[in-house]
Amino acid sequence: MPMSTDVSLPKAWAAVFPDRCVVCGAEGPGGTFAVGTTTASRGTALFGLPWTAKTRIAAPACRDCGRLIWLQRLVAAGLTAALAAVAIMYVWPAVEPHVPRAARRLARWGVVLLSVVPTLAWQMFHPPPFDVTAGDREVDYEFASEAYAREFARLNDAEAV
Repeated sequence: MPMSTDVSLPKAWAAVFPDRCVVCGAEGPGGTFAVGTTTASRGTALFGLPWTAKTRIAAPACRDCGRLIWLQRLVAAGLTAALAAVAIMYVWPAVEPHVPRAARRLARWGVVLLSVVPTLAWQMFHPPPFDVTAGDREVDYEFASEAYAREFARLNDAEAV
């Protein structure tokens, strides 16, 4: 099953990447692709705080491969937003009359969350070439290429999972 291979490093760690493109594996790509993410923390999850810290990681990538990653992220975000909009505009009006008034807010969120499941499943089984997820204390580097992840882990004295 083609899922990402992840390597966790402490947040303060300056990650060392192999001198190869994270997408195509070409030696000495000559450029980088920056991936930004907000920090997922307990405070964010509990209170939905919008002012969480940003983490930005630059990985080596060919210029064309960097554009490919950017385009894939844009399409995934656009598709997720479009599916949620369709769910609210078309699915929710059909479901709303059958939901008790007290449960409508929760049911509306359920419809939206179910609408984005196909995109999330696609991304899980067809991961992007490179992505990051930041936590309070560590950053998970996610690679589609297991070989690249293992080399990254070796350079950073970490373990690939």
